[in-house]
Amino acid sequence: MSEAKNSFDLFVIGGGPGGYTAAAEAAKRGLSVGLAEDTELGGTCLNRGCIPTKTLMHTSEHLRKMRSGVPGIIGASSLKCDMQALQARRAEVSAKLAGDVAGLMKKSRVTVFRGSAKITGPGSAVVTGADGDIEINAENILIATGLVPVMPPIPGTELPQVMTSDEFIRFDKIPEELVILGGGVIGVEFATVFNGLGSHVTIIEGADRILGALDKEFSQSLKMIFKKRGVDILSSSRVSEFQKDGDRVRCLYTESLKDGSRDGEIAADAVLVAVGRKPRPLSDIVDPGFEAGIETDEKGFIKVDEHFLTGQDHIYAIGDITGGIQLAHVASAQAENLAAFLAGDEPPVDLSTVPVCVYSEPEIAFCGMTPDEAKAAGIDAGTGKYTMLANGKSFLSGQDRGFMKYVFEKETGRILGAQLMCANAVDMIAQFVEAVDNGLTRRDLRKVIHPHPSYNEGMTELLKM
Repeated sequence: MSEAKNSFDLFVIGGGPGGYTAAAEAAKRGLSVGLAEDTELGGTCLNRGCIPTKTLMHTSEHLRKMRSGVPGIIGASSLKCDMQALQARRAEVSAKLAGDVAGLMKKSRVTVFRGSAKITGPGSAVVTGADGDIEINAENILIATGLVPVMPPIPGTELPQVMTSDEFIRFDKIPEELVILGGGVIGVEFATVFNGLGSHVTIIEGADRILGALDKEFSQSLKMIFKKRGVDILSSSRVSEFQKDGDRVRCLYTESLKDGSRDGEIAADAVLVAVGRKPRPLSDIVDPGFEAGIETDEKGFIKVDEHFLTGQDHIYAIGDITGGIQLAHVASAQAENLAAFLAGDEPPVDLSTVPVCVYSEPEIAFCGMTPDEAKAAGIDAGTGKYTMLANGKSFLSGQDRGFMKYVFEKETGRILGAQLMCANAVDMIAQFVEAVDNGLTRRDLRKVIHPHPSYNEGMTELLKM
């Protein structure tokens, strides 16, 4: 062990949106802070998830629209994507934002350790990196290590053509045939990207529909849009094996039907496995001799109380590692509240209403209660729905089918939730989050003037219903 001692009020394990935000916010409140990260600052979000996928999507969206025809522009149908140039752009964007995080840590006077960290006892940890082992002493320790992709035990997953999102985000080819195992948010977003870039995409989903955790109308509408664009969806289907087929991979699957089952196979140039994410083993983060008190559920997620405290005094956890809604903005919000709690301040963020977004095309965003959830809570609720094809900005820009819905309490008019599927949905949902958080009513929102023409203008029409 090094003789050097590093003592902090807060030591953070993990440099993703939860970890670096907690570090910066705690430092701003006068706490001394250290942070350990064993890969890149910014975590999965900046380097392998949110930011790089949306960088690829930015290009694929423009390419798909140009190829499909933009009034007044000719010759666009022959446009192609230079995937290596696009990957260079993806790397550039991630590196720039990761550098911004490093700059924030330096400005905030957070001591950053490059290496893997493990909690070894009350108020103590060890960082193992290129310079050997460094001992850490801390009043409080925060676990913000995020999740890793799941690779199911299917024969053939070791083949180089079979990848999780961590590897596939760096794939510098446009596969002629792409199979995506899993029709959740990650699978749908990658299907949107590579369909736009020119791949033929097949989604194989074990449940009876894609986006099974979301409102059925989202699933049904997106399925119709995907079908129109040539994306195949095999629902109620299971892959049994991946087989090498020259430079390709053969995917063997069984599809469950009403009157039995059907076996099939698809030869693909690449396979993305997107069936979920899981925590690292707790023993990777906490010395096995000091695990007592840090409880996990059956899936390995760390249990915490309302202040993000684990069962072990002065050890906290936030973000994806705690289960719940696995989103970068949730981890960041939790980080702000934790830093305030450690400094004895009031929590600055209301965590009760979370905007959930899917970066498909069109975008999906929702918050608060659905009509079914309101009914289950015993609330006499009403709904309104506006079809966005009637919206001038949507029509003139050639948008696909979309809608806005909202849920309100009939007696008071209080906004309970909203579901959007349209262009710019992820930007517009914040207005409904604010309404739910602040107990605003239909009348309150109806007073707002929205610019014309705009996608936002759809809210004016929605609130008339």
